[in-house]
Order: sequence, then C-alpha cells, then structure tokens
Amino acid sequence: MKNTLQHLYGSFTNTPDATHVYFTGDVPIQEDAIQVSQQATQKTAVVTFILVLAILLIVFRSILAPLLTLIAIGLSYLVSSGVVACALRGLSVSTFTQTFLIAILMGAGTDYTMIMMNRFREELIRSHDRQEALTKALQGVSKTVVFSALTVLVSFAVLYFANFGLYRFAVGVAIDIFITLITCLTLVPALMSLLERALYWPRHPKPGLDHRPSRIWSWTGTVSTKRPWTTLLILAVILTPIGLLFTNDRTFNPMIDIPNSGSVTGFNVVAKAFGNGQAMPTTVVHESFGHALRTCSSKFV
Repeated sequence: MKNTLQHLYGSFTNTPDATHVYFTGDVPIQEDAIQVSQQATQKTAVVTFILVLAILLIVFRSILAPLLTLIAIGLSYLVSSGVVACALRGLSVSTFTQTFLIAILMGAGTDYTMIMMNRFREELIRSHDRQEALTKALQGVSKTVVFSALTVLVSFAVLYFANFGLYRFAVGVAIDIFITLITCLTLVPALMSLLERALYWPRHPKPGLDHRPSRIWSWTGTVSTKRPWTTLLILAVILTPIGLLFTNDRTFNPMIDIPNSGSVTGFNVVAKAFGNGQAMPTTVVHESFGHALRTCSSKFV
C-alpha cells in the first residue's frame, strides 16, 4: 500500500502553476498518522535516552556506569524488537507498540541496573575481593529485580486475554521485560565483574570508605514517618487539582493528532467545498430483526 501511494504521489509532481493537489481519504490519512507516529517514536527514543543519561550521570557521578546501563538497554531493545516482531505475527499491533517498548524498557532496565550497580558499589566498599562483592550484591538484589520484573511482565501478559484486540499487543511488552530481565541477570553482572572498581571512575569505591547517607532521602524519610498525616494532606492538596484536570473526553477522529498533514488539509478543502462527510462518508447498517422500520425504535449515538 505504501509503494502504491508513493507511485500515486509521484504521478502528480508536475502540476500546472497555481494548482494544488491533495490526497485525502481514509488511506492517506492513515498513512500520515503512521508516519507521524514513527517520527514521534524516534523523538521519544532520543529524549528518553538524554534524560536517562542525565539521571545516571547525576546518580553515579561516573562515566562507565551510565554507559553500561545504556549498552544493556540498547541490546535488550534490539533483541526484543526482533523477537516481538516474530511473536506478534497474527495479533493486532498498534503503531504505539514501539513507543511503549522504548519507554517501558528504558524505565525498567534503568531501575534494575541501578539497583544492581548501587549494591555492587556498597559491597566493594566492604570487601577487597571482587568476586565476593559481586556474589553478595547479586544475592542481595536478584530476588528484588526478578519479582519486580515479574510483576510488570504478568501485568502486560494477561492483556492477551482482553476482548479488545488492540490491547493484545501488550504481550510484546511482556516479552520485552523478560529479555531485559535476562540481560540484567547475565550481561550486566559480567560487565560489572570485568570493570569492577573502574566502573565508578573517577570515584573508586575502596574498602573502608564511608558511604555518606543522602540528605534529601534522610529528610524526606524522617518527615514522612514522624508526620504521616501532614504528608498525606500536603500530597492531597497538590495532587487533587491535577487529578481534576482529567476530563475523560474521547474521540474517534483520526485527524486530531495530525492537523498539519497534507491529507487533513485536503480533507478540510473538500469539506469546505462540498460539505462534511464527502471525503470519508460513513455507512450505517441497521438491522430491524423482522420489524418494520417505521415501528422499530432505534437510537444512534
């Protein structure tokens, strides 16, 4: 279909002066929507990459630790994209599938690797032996990582049984999380063992080095435990107005997300000249079940 549209577009490249050619209708609008979605996915990946890198640099204050995290996430994404493409053959796939994969993988993969590397750094401060530090770190956080990943995995996997077919593409996210978990339990520990203390350069964790507690987390933890009701009240005051902004307005208009595309411009030109419904007419089929239409009570929404 895409090649057909490109061939059709190419047939109208040389048009007379002062002539405007628009391609509109169901197929061109869907094609423009897909292109906009793909462009949004690329922007999402770039913005997410920059944000994750900035957060990791602030947290670890090193160069190699963030790079290890991004390498693990990147490999997980490349592998899982191919696996998901094969696994979802025959299922409903949304144009937002890739966006979901990137966002959830970045979030989950970053959390898992941060937990593991933070614990490894703590064990390196306590022990001179690299292998011992890595073993204790994995023993301490592996269950946390596994159960956290299983929670997300199962939550998306059960959507396979949803009646609305479009929701079933969430199975791809479950596959994505599974591959990310395998990567975090195999590749990440191997790289941590290989780099050991150099992973946290320029700050090398050495045995006996004091690990200073965070002032921010100490303060928030103290306030929330000593004054829980005050904390809940403040959160309610802040979050309630934000929650009331949700209007639950829904629309089935596919042109809202692509108002500046050529297909929507052409649609508006046709609608203005000939009236609404001429570019993409809707066919309504009503079954009276044996009753005359004059006596049949019907309601269309």
